[in-house]
Amino acid sequence: DRINDLVGNWATEEQQAGNKVFSWNIIKPESVRSIAAKVPTTIEELNGLGILGENIIKEYGNRLIRNINGFIQQEGLQETISQKRPPKRAKVDSQKSSPPPTSILDDSFDEFDTGVDFGSIDIP
Repeated sequence: DRINDLVGNWATEEQQAGNKVFSWNIIKPESVRSIAAKVPTTIEELNGLGILGENIIKEYGNRLIRNINGFIQQEGLQETISQKRPPKRAKVDSQKSSPPPTSILDDSFDEFDTGVDFGSIDIP
């Protein structure tokens, strides 16, 4: 409910600025449920969920993460959250790791690359 209220407030801000934006245009209800279940506490974790488009994360990501972390602190859930997360793997020294496999196909050209973040478009 807290995330829904937050997204609703953002939509109201957008509407007051003259934009026809509704909460589901910012973050879809199923994405809100996923965020609430996964509890990302950093932008990297939020990106890792793969449910929000780049523009949405750029516009609202920091505020969302601040609110999530504020709720965790307010409710004293730091220990609970850390117990649910798998331990972080140690970083491997990139000097010693083998080079990435080379690709036979040249996928540097994308004829459909329009610069549009299709993840942020809500298609009914």
